[in-house]
Amino acid sequence: MADLLVDWSHTNDGDGDGWADQVGAGGAINNLVTAGTTATAGQLVAVRGVKTGAGAETWVFQQTDAANPVVVVGVLVATTNTTIVAGDIVPGLRNGSSTRAYAQTAGNAPPSWTQSSGDAEATGFANFYGLRVAVNTVWGNTSGVLGLNFEECSFEISIRNSAADYFNLGSLNNNPHEAQYKNCEIDLSNNIGVSIKMLGRGGLTEFIGTQFLGNTTVLVEGTAQVGRLHFYGCDYSAVTGGNLVDLTSIGGQTEIIFANCKENATPPGLTTDTSTGTYRVERRNCSGVTSKSSGSVQDYEVNTEAGDIVEETTVVRTGGADDGAAGGFSYAMTPTTGDTVRNNHALISPWLTVWVANTDTSLTIYFANSLAESSPTNDLHDDQVWIEVLNPSEGGTAQHTFHTSQMDLLATPADLTSDGSTWGSGGNNAQKIVTTISPDYEGVLYARLHYAPASTTTLYLDPFPEVA
Repeated sequence: MADLLVDWSHTNDGDGDGWADQVGAGGAINNLVTAGTTATAGQLVAVRGVKTGAGAETWVFQQTDAANPVVVVGVLVATTNTTIVAGDIVPGLRNGSSTRAYAQTAGNAPPSWTQSSGDAEATGFANFYGLRVAVNTVWGNTSGVLGLNFEECSFEISIRNSAADYFNLGSLNNNPHEAQYKNCEIDLSNNIGVSIKMLGRGGLTEFIGTQFLGNTTVLVEGTAQVGRLHFYGCDYSAVTGGNLVDLTSIGGQTEIIFANCKENATPPGLTTDTSTGTYRVERRNCSGVTSKSSGSVQDYEVNTEAGDIVEETTVVRTGGADDGAAGGFSYAMTPTTGDTVRNNHALISPWLTVWVANTDTSLTIYFANSLAESSPTNDLHDDQVWIEVLNPSEGGTAQHTFHTSQMDLLATPADLTSDGSTWGSGGNNAQKIVTTISPDYEGVLYARLHYAPASTTTLYLDPFPEVA
């Protein structure tokens, strides 16, 4: 049983059907029964009908009880029940159909809210299910305390074709915020090249199983603000050129992750990274094709202010890492000019893992570089490359012991150990770092490599830690 029944189609109540009409400025959803009456923590609100408005509006919900969000559920336009049953709820995307498709069937449409002018935003602690939202300029969660979850909803930022139209994320008021868009559709068909703008200040927005429609050249554009933006299992194959992310304008800390997503058959680049801020943009196991052995598969790529890391399938170490499908691979680590500092600010590899026994163990990390073969002249030093290790040996607890091969700050740099391994064409001056660890119990060892050469020389890292 819903706590509140709201009909977006009416302007005046009094028909006696048990459904309250939207009133208040522009018919905003925050005025759910009469002007000034709002949903309280934990209430279930059922919404039906079609709402058309103009001017800026904000969906405001309670901002004090994060554990009990307001739940707004879309029901079919033909629903007359005052006691909501399962058959009244908009089917959404779970059954393999498009939420928007139901708008084409009389009596079987989701509730639809269309705004012809001005910006639209939501704030507070609330969960939304099965709504269709079409706006003229900006949809965003941009003020107040944010704890929003949208599931099986459809968003259209496509009423007009303007560079001012965008899908905005974050809180402009330095308030904590978190938002999720699960199994949604976001249509930017008429947008001029920019899909999402990050205007948040420190919050997290996640897109999970969401499809981005419309022919765009950039999926995310950063601004002077900061934030975290994660995409898991999404479809952004409509992005046909350029780069997924434009970070030209960011000035703070930004983290963006793409994981297990569907891309265009010709994958876009990852980042336009001319920013002066600090950032990390990661793409892993995303592809527009079905064969992992295809050259167009982007298995792993990271862009940071310190440099880039890209999976490499030519310059690989014989007997090194092999994924069992595409074959051998390495990580090509290329620093940004002037952005790494020897023995200090470094380009850092992902954590590498290996299972170790509870006995003294020799750990070896192998690497080569892109300079001409000339050892020791072009060998790397211990103030340019070092490793950090976490191994299971802290008093038998789950805590791991930390080790590092980083040289002492006041020591004289020395060449790292040369190695006789064979690398693919372009991988020269093979070297290794060897350290001994003493696990208290068997378990997973974690290791990562820091690279800080104060140059743009590429280091090729074998991601397979060797233990003996």
